[in-house]
Amino acid sequence: MRTLETKSSEGKTIFVQSPKDEIEIGDYIIYKAERGEEIGEVVKVIEGVRRGLKGIRKASAEDMERYEKNKQKEDEAYETCKRKIEEMKLPMRLVGVNIGFSSIKFYFLAEKRVDFRKLVRELGRTFKMKIEMRQIGVRDYAKQLGGYGVCGNHLCCSRFLKEFEPITLSLVKLQRLSCGIDRITGVCGRLMCCLAYEKEFYKEVSEKLPEPGAKLKTDKGEAEVVNVNIFNGEITIKYEDGKIEKTSYKKILSKNS
Repeated sequence: MRTLETKSSEGKTIFVQSPKDEIEIGDYIIYKAERGEEIGEVVKVIEGVRRGLKGIRKASAEDMERYEKNKQKEDEAYETCKRKIEEMKLPMRLVGVNIGFSSIKFYFLAEKRVDFRKLVRELGRTFKMKIEMRQIGVRDYAKQLGGYGVCGNHLCCSRFLKEFEPITLSLVKLQRLSCGIDRITGVCGRLMCCLAYEKEFYKEVSEKLPEPGAKLKTDKGEAEVVNVNIFNGEITIKYEDGKIEKTSYKKILSKNS
């Protein structure tokens, strides 16, 4: 039995149990979602069984035609929903729409909870399909839009990240970053996801290193730690007479263990 890593029509990564049909990477399959049948593109074939949704069949020519027509209708659905939001003066910003086989999903940003029940009824009468309103965060919005980070690469969230890990200022402190907040903020306005990539490395190394301001004993007397460079194993210390020196932290710590 094989499991298929699949990209849904709304861009999410899901896992589907392979149907009996011969399926390869790049094929489209029909699978059983929570609210009915949906379509997705196979991006990876995994040998062995993994928990996932039930695969029904390989997408037919009729399925693909329906999929393409739905994609073409998304712009119209977006404009219709946006107009109704303005007419109802709802405090929400429409940012995306996805027309699937079983429902239409509208994605929006809002600072607070929004009562959109009347909007859903209006849209349901217009499109004759199940309507779902999804409030998303700014990180989800950046993932949806895509783009480039300050590193020059495509945004990690739209390229390979499947889930968002909480990024806090404690990670900035752990890595001893002294740059301005604008240098470590992503296009979404939140701290960059990549701050968490080497968290375990920084945590392991930091436990062995003194903090700036710590007092250490040396052959020349007591000194205060001014700076620590964890990459080249070097610390900067300041003696009581004001003299500053750079030295190996392994050499210093051996005298303070």
